[in-house]
Amino acid sequence: MGLPVRAILIGIDQYPDPFPHLTHAVYDATAMESCLRFLGMTGEITLLTNCQATRDNIISTILSLTADRTLRRGDPILIFFSGLAGKELAGCGSICPVDAHEGGISDETLLQTLGQVVGACGNNITLFLDCAGEMFSWECPGSCTIFAPDTSEETKAGGIFTQALIKALVSCESTLDNMTPWSLKTAIQTAIGCPTVRCWGKNVNQPLFHSQGEQGHHAPIQCHQAANGSVILAAGAAHGVRTGAVYGAYAGNLKSGMARLAGLTVRSLNDDGVTSVLQVIGQPHLPLVFHAIEERGYADPVKVFIAGEGDERPIIENLAAWEEVPEDQAHVTAKKLESNKVSFVWNGARNYKRERPSGDIVYEDSDISSIRRFMRRAARFNSIVFAPRPPNSTMASQLRVQFFKADGVSRTNLLPSDSFEVGLDECKDFECNNLDTLYSYCLAFTNHNPYPLWLYILVCNPVDLTIRTWYAPPLGSYKPPLEENGTLAVHGLFSIFFGWQPDRNLDFLHIKIFATKEKTDFGFLAQWFVSPIEDNLRGFRQADDPISTISEEGYTDHLMPTNLNQRDPNSQWASRLITLVPRYMAAKDGTNGVED
Repeated sequence: MGLPVRAILIGIDQYPDPFPHLTHAVYDATAMESCLRFLGMTGEITLLTNCQATRDNIISTILSLTADRTLRRGDPILIFFSGLAGKELAGCGSICPVDAHEGGISDETLLQTLGQVVGACGNNITLFLDCAGEMFSWECPGSCTIFAPDTSEETKAGGIFTQALIKALVSCESTLDNMTPWSLKTAIQTAIGCPTVRCWGKNVNQPLFHSQGEQGHHAPIQCHQAANGSVILAAGAAHGVRTGAVYGAYAGNLKSGMARLAGLTVRSLNDDGVTSVLQVIGQPHLPLVFHAIEERGYADPVKVFIAGEGDERPIIENLAAWEEVPEDQAHVTAKKLESNKVSFVWNGARNYKRERPSGDIVYEDSDISSIRRFMRRAARFNSIVFAPRPPNSTMASQLRVQFFKADGVSRTNLLPSDSFEVGLDECKDFECNNLDTLYSYCLAFTNHNPYPLWLYILVCNPVDLTIRTWYAPPLGSYKPPLEENGTLAVHGLFSIFFGWQPDRNLDFLHIKIFATKEKTDFGFLAQWFVSPIEDNLRGFRQADDPISTISEEGYTDHLMPTNLNQRDPNSQWASRLITLVPRYMAAKDGTNGVED
């Protein structure tokens, strides 16, 4: 690693009565020191054990980092604690110093102390706790990243969390440069098996050991090798994953250094709706934790109507990403314009007729690369927006949603129904003119299910085929945002109306909502208008069609789409699509639109 990582390692065995004695906490701290040295850490290590680990000494040692001139701002700081944990009278969790009879160090005090360090040293602090993490309520701290098991246990070899942590770090030695806290958490969980290991914090998707590291790229999906030897993809039926689809394997999810390691196929979908089992193509050496990126079989061909006859018909190269259909079945209309240009207009899936003289997207008919990119992005966009969902879902039937303008005046539901289980994907028409601009809108959810839910909301814009997150719980949060028999209001400032142009009658904006029982991440579904990294990773700009040219030993061309109609109505997830249709109305002077 060769990085100036600064570490404070604390281990306490000899607690005074009436506290129980431990046998391997000091050993855990020294084992961590050996592990960090083995990994090539060059920074200073402070070791506090037994009588040295008083409350005042622990706090003052942490605060001394603010005056440490060997630290550069942003250098990684690791703090490790192995010992007892308890509850304060106020209900806060606390770690127990050797003089715990005089008071512990509460989670609130720890965060305040680390907050002072952040001001001087930067926000690159990781706290490892080998104690009962269930005692604490960290929420999603901004001053540090925290790892802890729900429950702590010692064996003859030491604390099981510390053993798993060291095993995870050593096993990922070759990929530490790409390691994020969230990846490390998965590696620790794989090594420990049981109990559950958690990772709190806002920076869980940034490099763990890089002082100037970049944010993880959105396209990759995390994978890990389970203890039973299977390879698990952290996405499933809820995300639209299909059996037989092909993914590429990468060591990490950072923008730099993404070299494809191997090919993967989806063997089966798990019942939790948010994970799948992968089959590795060939026999490559893969890290314990790695990432996957979509390559083949993750999207249906988009249906395109090619307008015109003879010389008036645009010439579009055949691609597996699109299928030519009659006009009344098309998602996209392609039309030849003057000056050898081709326009593409999104019609959605409801037989709407849009009148856009210049189209949503216009390319030179000779720009084959851009047209290929559009077709692949359109196919992916269409498959995500109109993905099937479990029918007769008990979860969906007990979930309500309202959509309204958050103007503080009224709260009228703009949707025909508040049921999450509407039989069709609802459309809402809005009349507007060129004076309509940004508004704040709100989605209000009511959960009548006897369990809490995780919610994720995507805004899908067919004008530029972008998919962005409106709302997602932070990765470093473990409290479901929609409680059992609870409510949640999600606000967003955006315009459902696009810039006015003459002779345009309507537009679309799609809102895709997911609800899951288990925590997951839908971030990889995002799709940007301009992203060279995304284009290269997903094959949007490759010279050959990735859907028809990938051929690796062990891959079968037979895709097996998931049949949601045969799934249990007690599904672990539900989704709903809301399509907003702004209709442009003419002003009295007739200058800013046309009558619908």
